[in-house]
Amino acid sequence: MLTMKKHAALIVAGLALTLTLGGCASTSTSAAPTKTPSASAAAASDEECVICDPDGAIPQADEADSSGSAAPSSFFFGATATFEDGVTVSISAPTPYTPQGTDVAGVDFPQSVTSTVTINNASSDAISEPAFIAQATSGGQAASTVFDEGNVNDAPGTAILAGQTLTYPIAFSVADPTNLTVTYTVDWNNHADVTFSTDF
Repeated sequence: MLTMKKHAALIVAGLALTLTLGGCASTSTSAAPTKTPSASAAAASDEECVICDPDGAIPQADEADSSGSAAPSSFFFGATATFEDGVTVSISAPTPYTPQGTDVAGVDFPQSVTSTVTINNASSDAISEPAFIAQATSGGQAASTVFDEGNVNDAPGTAILAGQTLTYPIAFSVADPTNLTVTYTVDWNNHADVTFSTDF
């Protein structure tokens, strides 16, 4: 039969064992689990690279045309767009224009602007089917082409031979001269359109 002292000792030992086991259980359950990426995290990572191709490269602007000449993208006025075959196109920054001739058409807004188009054919082939078309928007509206006989929009319809440069003026009647975008077509078959703008 257990004496009172032995009984008390057993109770104390049992309590100590219980506290020890409880402490171990608490330590093991509180350990931080190994981190693994969640599905939502992976999806967010994919969304961050919506412009990347499988190799991680950033795709360029549309390039292909029938001749393989790369199409430049969009530019500020005054910049030069260069095609892979060496042909370059630039349109100067627009400046105020007042029609000067007696035979004028296309002045549909109170203000007009003019720019200079420069095409340099540094390729080995002639630009044999030239278009020389400039279309513009201004202030969210279509700008109208100003025809001022003998002064602007007298682009020649002849070919630009290899090594030659063509320069001529264009003009537009615009809703907002500070907000202008011009899309230019060099020819019908070998070069994509080029866009110049005051803002992007």
